[in-house]
Amino acid sequence: MTVRSDAVFVVAVDGPPGAEEVVLVRCDRYTTGEGWEVPAGGADGDDLLAGARRELAEEAGLRAGRWRDLGPVTSLNGICRAPGRVFLAQDLAPVAPDDGVGVADEQAVEGISEVRRVSWPALLEMLARGEVADGETLAALMLAAVALGRVA
Repeated sequence: MTVRSDAVFVVAVDGPPGAEEVVLVRCDRYTTGEGWEVPAGGADGDDLLAGARRELAEEAGLRAGRWRDLGPVTSLNGICRAPGRVFLAQDLAPVAPDDGVGVADEQAVEGISEVRRVSWPALLEMLARGEVADGETLAALMLAAVALGRVA
């Protein structure tokens, strides 16, 4: 079995080198409850980068000036084929009201109750406390940490 559309995961990072902040969204998933995740979703048949841009806008109300493809991830192995792609988004800015993205409406549909920017040290503390448990988010954050030289 294969999922209908590839997934995209966006690690949105902003700020000067060494003091970057990572954007997380608090989602309520009917299967697992509330938790912190990176903006993500199905590409819905779009080009994967276009899907990533849409998810960042809809879920976090942001757009990015720079994008970097960090590579593939495989979700749900053992159950079905669920390919995904991780993107790093930088140079963040709020979506403009005329961008046609109803951020509050999209967040409500997605079960998003909060968007938060956290420093890398604060993020690592959240990970240590088990506050970020979504496996796809953990994988995406690791790829971004490697790409940004946060881990050796």
